Amino acid sequence: MVKREQQQQACVIEVLDAPVAAAAAGSERERVLGRLAEREEQRTATTARRLEELEVTADPRESVDAFLEEFAERRQQLEAALSAAAAGEPGSGTAELTALAKQIADLEKAVADATYFLPAYDLRQATLALAALREQQEAAAAALQPRKRFAFNRKAAAPKEPEGDAASSDTTSSNGALATGPPASSQPQQDMQLPAEQQSAGQQQGAAISGPDSGNSQGSTISGLRGQVLILSREDAAGKEFTLSDLEECTIYLLAPLAALFLHGLRRCRVYTGPVAGACFVEGASDSTLMIAARQVRIHSAAATDFYLRVRSHPIIEHSAGLRFAPYAPAYPGAQRDLEEQGLAEDGAAMWRQVNDFGWLRATCSPHWTVLPESERAAVPAAAAALPAA
Repeated sequence: MVKREQQQQACVIEVLDAPVAAAAAGSERERVLGRLAEREEQRTATTARRLEELEVTADPRESVDAFLEEFAERRQQLEAALSAAAAGEPGSGTAELTALAKQIADLEKAVADATYFLPAYDLRQATLALAALREQQEAAAAALQPRKRFAFNRKAAAPKEPEGDAASSDTTSSNGALATGPPASSQPQQDMQLPAEQQSAGQQQGAAISGPDSGNSQGSTISGLRGQVLILSREDAAGKEFTLSDLEECTIYLLAPLAALFLHGLRRCRVYTGPVAGACFVEGASDSTLMIAARQVRIHSAAATDFYLRVRSHPIIEHSAGLRFAPYAPAYPGAQRDLEEQGLAEDGAAMWRQVNDFGWLRATCSPHWTVLPESERAAVPAAAAALPAA
């Protein structure tokens, strides 16, 4: 009887405590939900604060749109200033043109520094615009040269060039392409020549050496050559943009300062150039040797190729393997003077060996490139060294 009464009392207590327990559970759930909501608010606020900090501290040069907008503005200012300077009287405006030339050089450096984040198309357009600015600056400088006073002079008649020599200086292939022969030299150029059957075979395979295209008054293209040796002297190459494409077993000498250089699809080739005012782009090179001095060099999809470089910023490689790098050696008489004029006289920081591999994001060294051992480095070709200084 007593036991039954105790059980009844316990049931009554449980019934009375049920609302209290439910209320307590509800309060705990609300506290948990409140804590979760508070944490979410803190996380959202932290994320927003970090985004604001990134916007404040981000380098504006790494924004493609911001860079292109600034570049267009500076280019327009330079074009207007050059036009105004060219309208002056001969003999005036020398200091102004010197200052404008420095501003163009600064803009070239900015483009070179932006190479690693600019898309290839935008980079090419910027390079072409810089070449046009250089051309405009040189034209303005020529227009402002003091006019020489007219005076009569007695000049000895120049001896006539034998017809045989004149005919040998430039030859035209069966498809109308101009094949430029080596400049005159007191030393033989036999190591620059290939057997006649190889030369004719290259011409028959659709070799093309074209002049300026419609998009760039300073551009020239060399394409489709096989087993050829081609020498372009200062008169042929200075200040121009060159594109070398689809070449196989060729040796190309561009012995002058260039505006820009684009290399596409070179196989077992050797290319020796003077300093490039802008950037150099290499795509699809294999089993080749390239000697280039430029403000920036960008390499894409290359394999088993040796690069002899002098650059103002880190060379960039992408999707490449088996590349070796060594310092640039001046390839022709007068090259050191050209390097000085283009701001590439020295490479104190040895940028040629500070390669950035965009396809290798690990902390360890990239396996896709290495420094070319000194014992394996090629000397400057004797044929180039034997050419007369400009």
